[in-house]
Amino acid sequence: MEDIADRLRSKEGEMAKHTPGPWGAITTRKTGRWIIVGGPAGRTLASLPCLATGTLWEEDAANARLIAAAPELLAMLKRAHAVLRGPLVQEIDTILVKAES
Repeated sequence: MEDIADRLRSKEGEMAKHTPGPWGAITTRKTGRWIIVGGPAGRTLASLPCLATGTLWEEDAANARLIAAAPELLAMLKRAHAVLRGPLVQEIDTILVKAES
């Protein structure tokens, strides 16, 4: 069976890479955008519009925080993958390939 690391390798033979965490989500209502920042230099990774108010503003905030948590979630999923057995491992394999391809 193909190893998960083999499935994650790019065409050049290296592992897919993303900006290392931690990431953070910052905004002001004045700018009307959520900015996802990360990496050693704190560079902008994504800019999301958030022109909503009230409940929709809170939903936009929750979405931005979830995106910002991606590196930690990915790292924890990899740790869980290393110790789990059974059909759940196949589901995790699929998610890891989706996240890192």
